[in-house]
Amino acid sequence: MNPKTKTALLLLSAALNAVFLAFLFFALTRKTASLSFYDMDRDGRSFLTAAALVSFPRNAGEAVFNTLEITLPKGESAALQFSSVLEHRQANWLVSTLYDHAVIEVRESGFGVIITAREPGEALMQAITGEGVRDIARVRVTE
Repeated sequence: MNPKTKTALLLLSAALNAVFLAFLFFALTRKTASLSFYDMDRDGRSFLTAAALVSFPRNAGEAVFNTLEITLPKGESAALQFSSVLEHRQANWLVSTLYDHAVIEVRESGFGVIITAREPGEALMQAITGEGVRDIARVRVTE
């Protein structure tokens, strides 16, 4: 191989490696965190993901969310995810719930739970916490 070609390839390789290292440096030193969500998109259909995020001092605060309300047509599904980020690591809380099995079906995913609307009506999803029974979501199923 021609020495000029070798030199050009070496310089190009060094430049690309420098760009890669710059991206890596900025990715590792930024002061933000990111969350991953369960991707419900499938069969050419797209789903909207909505989130309410709160940040507070770890040892000096508390967040309490009100009951979530979801309306689904019969046969449709929705994902429900509770997550926290601490020291740039995401933890998804797997919630074991109580609910009306005739109205909805709930199954676990790696991110939280998948709710499937079975029959028209309303189901209240509840979880047992250290403070007792807590309402998590009210799911309305329409025809």
